[in-house]
Amino acid sequence: MKSTTAARLVGGAAGVRADRVEFAGRVRTALVAEGSPAPGALVVLLHGGGTTARSMVVQCRARDLARRTGWRVVVPQGIDNLWRPTRLPTTTHRGHVDDVAFLDALLARFGAAGPTVVGGFSNGAMMAYRYGFERPDDVDLVLAVGGVPLELPDDGRGPAALHVHGTDDRRVPFGGGRELPAVDAQLRHLARRRGLRWSTRSTDPHLVRRAEPTGDNTGGWIELHVVAGVGHAWPGGVRLSPLSDDPTAHFDVGRLLATTVAGLARFGEGAR
Repeated sequence: MKSTTAARLVGGAAGVRADRVEFAGRVRTALVAEGSPAPGALVVLLHGGGTTARSMVVQCRARDLARRTGWRVVVPQGIDNLWRPTRLPTTTHRGHVDDVAFLDALLARFGAAGPTVVGGFSNGAMMAYRYGFERPDDVDLVLAVGGVPLELPDDGRGPAALHVHGTDDRRVPFGGGRELPAVDAQLRHLARRRGLRWSTRSTDPHLVRRAEPTGDNTGGWIELHVVAGVGHAWPGGVRLSPLSDDPTAHFDVGRLLATTVAGLARFGEGAR
């Protein structure tokens, strides 16, 4: 993989630079926000289907997240504005698309000294789950917002998972539909395959369910935050696309992620 960095900043997202990445005979783009000369974590965030890396940078406030945490936040661009979240062979008019191999190359290029997070919104969240399942030794945490894992690994292996979902999401319904599995049920299936104990924290202002290791687990913990009254949105972010809904100011995915990653780094847990 070859990479060159554009001298200009990304329009509408000051402090974010564009890297042109040559991979598998194509030139692909990744937008990068650096929070520190020696970033403590690498966070890769994948945009939703039908949107772009540029819109994702603004939607998830990537620059503010990097500046607040000191992380390196990388937002790559999917081919045809999509990610391929299943193992079915994918060929487009541009040829074969291997998003897992592309993300392998991104992690190799941009990796930091601390934890590695792969996350996303909607279709990007589905891809983040797939990558975490296929590369459990390379990822410490999957962050999924408004998505659902479409395929589960037979052995349950994979990194810890932090999942945020709105109760009023109509594009990826929390209870399932539109040929998508129910979020709660799918995460319960994953927890069982990992040998985790599923519990509910009723004291949290949002409904939180967490699957903890029981001693003979094959993967990391799972935490589900259900945000009442929120649709297909990145809570605490910005709405830029008609494919998403208005976010709430009462729940901030970025702050939740910062707290979670700080815990991983402090205790040296990772999820591997």
